[in-house]
Amino acid sequence: MNHDSPPLPDHFNQGAALRLFQDSVDAIILTDASGLIITANKRTFELLGYSEEELAGRNIATVYQDGQPLPDFSTHPESDLHVFDSVIPTKEGRKRLHIKVHARRYTLDDNDLVQWIHHDVTRQVELDRLRQDLAAMLVHDLQSPLGNVIASLELVKGELPTNSSPILHSMVDVAVRSSHHLQALVDSLLDISHLEAGFPLSNRVMVNVAKLIDYVYAVEEPDLDQRNITAHRDIGSDMPDILVEESMIRRVLLNLITNALKHSQRGQNITIKAQKLADQDVVLFSVTDQGQGVPEQYRELIFEKFQRVRTASSSNGLGLGLAFCRLAVEAHGGQIWVEDGPSGGAAFCFTVPAASDSDPAAPVKSGG
Repeated sequence: MNHDSPPLPDHFNQGAALRLFQDSVDAIILTDASGLIITANKRTFELLGYSEEELAGRNIATVYQDGQPLPDFSTHPESDLHVFDSVIPTKEGRKRLHIKVHARRYTLDDNDLVQWIHHDVTRQVELDRLRQDLAAMLVHDLQSPLGNVIASLELVKGELPTNSSPILHSMVDVAVRSSHHLQALVDSLLDISHLEAGFPLSNRVMVNVAKLIDYVYAVEEPDLDQRNITAHRDIGSDMPDILVEESMIRRVLLNLITNALKHSQRGQNITIKAQKLADQDVVLFSVTDQGQGVPEQYRELIFEKFQRVRTASSSNGLGLGLAFCRLAVEAHGGQIWVEDGPSGGAAFCFTVPAASDSDPAAPVKSGG
């Protein structure tokens, strides 16, 4: 290539190193520290549609989409590895490729080189988008018939004669609770799509913490009684209201209590706690169980979609509940994490903003 960048070291063009470079399944571009392209492998030309002469001497920044921030390797040490996602238009803009880039600086024979490895993930991105579109369509189409089922069950429950069989009343109650659980899952799926798309929260109100916890306890009480599990409520004194989207935070608590139930044995305890953190305008919630806990290596993974810790005692599920919790809490400017419980088990903790006098006027909700 005919340009002003330093030549490749002689030994680079010899033997196995050149074969590995040229035969890589990923597109590899070599630049100097300032970003001027020195050479590229065959896969680069196949993927982007450029000839060797067309890339020679160009700055690597011109390969990426406009505005792509790139690391400045003139100031970074050799050991730094930079990994980032980008979009690369092919020649003449015929196609836009989604790329995972791994970039690192090397020194060869006193020459500073930067290796940019480009892994094409376009197919995976397209499949993810298709999966999201399909999920959104299914969730949307489920809303109307599910609402009809719930309304019909509530009507049947109200019309049952008082002298009906207790078993019949129990079966209708189970159907009603299960339908409401399914409706909460559908709502969570919709919220996940909206939150991932960056939609802002649109309906924050002042919510009373004690009444919020009382509400979620009442919802979960039948399951707690059935499992012979005691739920303790620990609410700090002088608790301020919280400024949140009520239905979303309610479902965060319900998901965490349901998760605690799944990992509890009969006769154990669950603790639902809320406290105002000193010198901080946030309220800290925690739901603690006495189960097996969460191994440290999984404590980040469990908050990702479709990720679950598989153990002999784990239950079935889509792995969406904790993913929703993370997105909902972070949308409020809070944090969520899991740690060891004080007497074994897991403590799922999250923070949300406390209401203050400087907040704009908002409707006050009871939490129910």
